[in-house]
Amino acid sequence: MLFFAAAALAWIAGSLVSSVRAEQPILRLGTAAAVAGETTLSVPLEIELDLTSEFVAGWSAVIQYDPAALTAVRVENTRRADLFGFRTFARHAMPGVLVVWAIYTLADDTAKMIPPLSSDEIAQLEFCVLGSAATGTYPLTFLDEAPGEHPYQTSATSFSGIYTTAPPRVEAGAVSISGIDSTTAACPSELDEPPPPPPDVHGSFQLEDATAIRGLPVMVPLRIEADGKIFGFSFSVDFDEEILQAAAVRPIYDAVFADPLGLRSEYQHWEWDNSNLNPGSGGVDEGFVTGAVVFDLESRDFFLPPQSATEVLRLSFFVNAEAPLGPTEVRFEDGGRFLTIPQRNAFLAAGDDTSGTAYPDFVPATVVVNARISIIGDVSPFRFIRGDANTDGKVDIADAVRDFMFLFQGADPPSCLEAADATDDGEVDISDGVRILRFFFGPVGEIPSPGTESCGVDGLPDDLGCNSYPHCE
Repeated sequence: MLFFAAAALAWIAGSLVSSVRAEQPILRLGTAAAVAGETTLSVPLEIELDLTSEFVAGWSAVIQYDPAALTAVRVENTRRADLFGFRTFARHAMPGVLVVWAIYTLADDTAKMIPPLSSDEIAQLEFCVLGSAATGTYPLTFLDEAPGEHPYQTSATSFSGIYTTAPPRVEAGAVSISGIDSTTAACPSELDEPPPPPPDVHGSFQLEDATAIRGLPVMVPLRIEADGKIFGFSFSVDFDEEILQAAAVRPIYDAVFADPLGLRSEYQHWEWDNSNLNPGSGGVDEGFVTGAVVFDLESRDFFLPPQSATEVLRLSFFVNAEAPLGPTEVRFEDGGRFLTIPQRNAFLAAGDDTSGTAYPDFVPATVVVNARISIIGDVSPFRFIRGDANTDGKVDIADAVRDFMFLFQGADPPSCLEAADATDDGEVDISDGVRILRFFFGPVGEIPSPGTESCGVDGLPDDLGCNSYPHCE
C-alpha cells in the first residue's frame, strides 16, 4: 500500500498524561500448532484496554517471525475499520517481517473506536509452514520499528479529544511445529525469493508559482506527472511560517474521474502546522502541509492519466500582514508529520501485476518542482459574513431566496458573491441556497469560515470576489 497508508498508519498511536496516567493498550499475539508443509496457519492478533485506557482509534504492528519455518501470506481484518492493510515480504522485501495496520475512524467518532475496558480480536495472521521446518516452537514477536530505512512502527492511537502517539504494551505469541504433512503443496520460502523490484515509475511533484499580496490568501496548485498509472500519493510541503499561514487543502482530482455510480473508493486526509515557536524557518519542524490520498486500490479503474501534469490539490495560504515584500519559497520536503509520523513525497504506483510506493528520492528521473510566491504589496482584504447573500448582516431564509432569484429568475448578481457562496466551493449555485436553508432550520448545515457570526475574509482563494459588503466596511 502507499507509504502514507503504511507509514502514515504506522503512525496512529497514543498515550496521554492527566491526573491519572492512562495505560497504553496491549497488543497480544496468540499461539497456534501446525505441521511442516501446512499451507494455512492462522494466528490471532488481539488488543486489550483496561479501565484507565483511552479510546483507541487505530494501531499498527511490526511482527517478526522465523522465515526458515514460516512465510507470511495475508492478514484478515476481524473488526470493522475505515482503513485496513498489511504488507508481506512480497511488498517490502524484509524476510521474516509482517506489517499490519488499521484505522477505525478519522472523524473523532468514538462509536467506531475500541473503548476502554474491552478485549477484542482485531486480525487473523495467516502463514504457510515450510516443508523443511524443523520440529520446535517458533516465537512471534513485536518489533518497535522495521529494520533498515523502512518507516513502519508498532504503535497505537489513543483519543481523548486529541490524537496522541506512543508504543503499546505488547505480548508475544508462538507457533509450535511438529511432524510433516507431505500431501500439501509446497510453501514458497522468503529466504529463496529475490527482493521485489521497485515500481518502474518515474515522474514529478510540481508546485506552481504565484503572486500574492500581504493580508490576502494565495493559492498554490500541486500537480503530479508520471509515466505510469498513479493510484494515490502522499505529500509533504514546507513553507516559511513567518511569512505564510496554511489555510486549507482543496482536492481537485475528482475532475479526472468519471464515476457517476460512485464506484471509486477514496481515502484522503491532510494536516498543516502553522506554529512559529522557533525563530526562522528551519524546515518541517514547523510550517508544513502534509497528507495522503488513495483513489483506488481494489478495481484499479481510477488513476491519474500517464504523461500528463494533472492538478490534484490546491494549497491555500494566508500571507501575513507584516510579511516582507519579495519572494518566498513553498517547497517539497520530506518529514512533515501526518498523524504524528513523518511523511515522504511518494506515488502509489502499479504495473500490470504489482503495486508499490515510489519515492522521488529513490526512483531515477523522478523530480520535485518547488514554487515561488512573489509578495508584491498590501491591500485591505474584503470582509463579509458567509451566507449573507442580501448583505443585511444576518443569515436567514431571505438569503436563500436572494440566491434562488439570481439563479432562476434573472435577478442581478449579489453584490458580494463570496457571501452568497454559502458552501465555499467557489461557485454560486443551488447548493448554496440549500445550505442556507439547512443552516437556518437546523440542526445540520454549518456554514464554512468565516461563518455567520462575525465578519471575516475568505480562506480559500477563488474568482468570485466581493464588490460591496457594507455591513463589514
